[in-house]
Amino acid sequence: QLVQSEVPLEALILSERLPFEHRLYRYHRPSSEKLYISYLAAMREMKLFGSEENNNKCKPYNILLTRHWILVIPRSRNCIEDIFANGMNYSGRFLVKNAEQLEWLKTHGLLNLLQACAIAKD
Repeated sequence: QLVQSEVPLEALILSERLPFEHRLYRYHRPSSEKLYISYLAAMREMKLFGSEENNNKCKPYNILLTRHWILVIPRSRNCIEDIFANGMNYSGRFLVKNAEQLEWLKTHGLLNLLQACAIAKD
């Protein structure tokens, strides 16, 4: 998904206080080479690359990319209560299918949903 807009959770992301495993790389002027190197480093550090044990499939993750930073977040699951945790959600934006999901999300909390779908910090 490509969206050109503000990132609602940017202040929290840049504070590096996200309550789950992630890798954040900041840039003044990113190049495709720098972004790719950072992406590979995050994938290696968090052991997200595929292996022969799992048919060379990568472990699930989300990635957010802005003009000034890249964020990689490993996932343990992709949804709770039929509400998905995709890259857009980790930016702070959510889509729900009905009023019940909206109410559940308000009660449970946006960050709690994201944390439950991510990998806990060591």
